[in-house]
Amino acid sequence: MSSLEAHSQDNKQDTLAGKFLKQLKTCGLFGEILSLYLEYTGVRQIELSQRLYVEAATVHNWRKDKRLPDAPMVLRISAALGLTSVQQKTLIDAWRVTRRARELVPCVEEVSKSRDVVTLLSLKAEFSTQLASVRRQIQSAKWSKMYTKTDDAVSYSGLDPDIWLYSGY
Repeated sequence: MSSLEAHSQDNKQDTLAGKFLKQLKTCGLFGEILSLYLEYTGVRQIELSQRLYVEAATVHNWRKDKRLPDAPMVLRISAALGLTSVQQKTLIDAWRVTRRARELVPCVEEVSKSRDVVTLLSLKAEFSTQLASVRRQIQSAKWSKMYTKTDDAVSYSGLDPDIWLYSGY
């Protein structure tokens, strides 16, 4: 391999690592779904903070993805919002992917320094699969919210909205 080809390969890896790091650092799934569920349930940020006995700034930081709650708090948030089991699963999955993104940042930085393309691609593939799964759940939640607000066909059909949402109807 010529030095020009080696330089080109290094640039491709740097670009891949840079784009992946940017994706990881800006992964805001938890805040996005929390905001969606606050809107969906009609609960204001201040009300949620009071129900959870935390500062309003804490809830604000969760919504803006500046901080993540711990696992038990995610369950408390779900209960405080009165989420269904499907909505709770979506919230937990969004939390897991956001947390995983934060854990991967130092790892990807280290891998990019060592020029280990195989490991970098493996990490990216794993994360992309998790991210895509949660993105689909969020899109379904948004679509479900829009649909039930504009047309009450779900309740009219007598189906539970959570079952209807995931049963392929």
